[in-house]
Amino acid sequence: MGNMFLNFGFKVLIVLTGATSQILLARILGPSGRGSYAVALLFSTVLTMLFVLSTDTAGRYYILNKRFTLSEGVAHITICGLIGCTVAVAFGLLLIQLPFPFLAKSTPVCFYLALATIPSSFFSYAYLALLAADDKFRWFFIVSSGSSVLGLFLIFVFLWLLRLGVAGAVLAININQMLTIFTVLVVLRRSYGLRLARVTRQGMIDMFRYGARYYAGKIGNQANFHIGTIILALFADQTEIGMFSLAVTLTSQIMLVPDSLGDILMPRIAADHLQGQSELVAKVCRIMCLLSGFVLFTFALFAEPIITVLFSKSFILMVPLVQILSVGFFCRSTVKMMEYYFIMTGNPKIVSTSTLLGVTVNLALMSVLMPIMGLSGAATAMSVSYMAGSSLLSFNFCQRTGKDFGEVWRHKKSDWLAVTENTHRLFLKQRS
Repeated sequence: MGNMFLNFGFKVLIVLTGATSQILLARILGPSGRGSYAVALLFSTVLTMLFVLSTDTAGRYYILNKRFTLSEGVAHITICGLIGCTVAVAFGLLLIQLPFPFLAKSTPVCFYLALATIPSSFFSYAYLALLAADDKFRWFFIVSSGSSVLGLFLIFVFLWLLRLGVAGAVLAININQMLTIFTVLVVLRRSYGLRLARVTRQGMIDMFRYGARYYAGKIGNQANFHIGTIILALFADQTEIGMFSLAVTLTSQIMLVPDSLGDILMPRIAADHLQGQSELVAKVCRIMCLLSGFVLFTFALFAEPIITVLFSKSFILMVPLVQILSVGFFCRSTVKMMEYYFIMTGNPKIVSTSTLLGVTVNLALMSVLMPIMGLSGAATAMSVSYMAGSSLLSFNFCQRTGKDFGEVWRHKKSDWLAVTENTHRLFLKQRS
């Protein structure tokens, strides 16, 4: 578990730099500009969600299960990713030419720059994840943290110094991700022995087949996260869009914790294909329950002074939104490790089922609550949908592992002994 705590330390740096980036964006762009920024990125996100299968996850799965070598995995991820990204960008270029009201909420330059984030985002995430897939985490920590710091620097330069506005913010994302891609490929080449490898027809079929099995789950996860912003982008003004998207972005930062643990544990789960380290997964879920509960409760309790001081009083309408969303992200972060468990044990359909349930609940409640409660209704629908999806995921985990509910969620003294022992060991290692 030592790697978990080292990774957690780097994730703290990423959270801090990410939060600072959001503060700069909010203060420089204001609520309306933040809304235009959210709409531009939402455009590329929806296209990626629809046209780019989860071949990055498939490649990582086959590398961890020794189906591919690292070089073969990179080659297949690259070709499959290029196919999906090309289709997404081509469709986006067509949509930009059409008179959709959605496209009036940001500038054409921003939408064109957002299209460039489709391949840059896909490959930066896909390649960076491979640094953790080979169970060698030093470069993963360094590159991911460096990317976060660079993103903050680019936002400062393009928005604060050069005053490029929303277009500058999207341009910063592209430059940061392209530099991340270059850095990771150099590291993979020099430290991991990356070489050119042949892409096989059967390998492509396997990649797309796995991606298709997880497709519903991927769309469900993305849709559940963005559906509120998507609906608002169609009917609300940029200020309301900016408020809601920033509230979701801030509250969802808690997900960096289970995601970082997932990067570390995925190789171990995949190696133990039958059981998937089920007890370790349950232990991490119990720890996340207390950790995310404390963090999100504190954030919700002091939301008003935090938002007023960091983002200014013009964002005060975010306060009830982050308080409502904290409940949903508590449930989501607590069971996130179970999602990694099912993906790495070859059961992505279970994840798809739980996320589709969440999307269904989200859409149903949003249609009822948004006309009555406005932005708070959208936040409530999102939180309840996460509660529903998380409950189903937990139920399936208990069924698959043969554990009862109390066995999975009852906190044990050994959970915290592992935490304190590894924290102490890491401290001694740093001192030596």
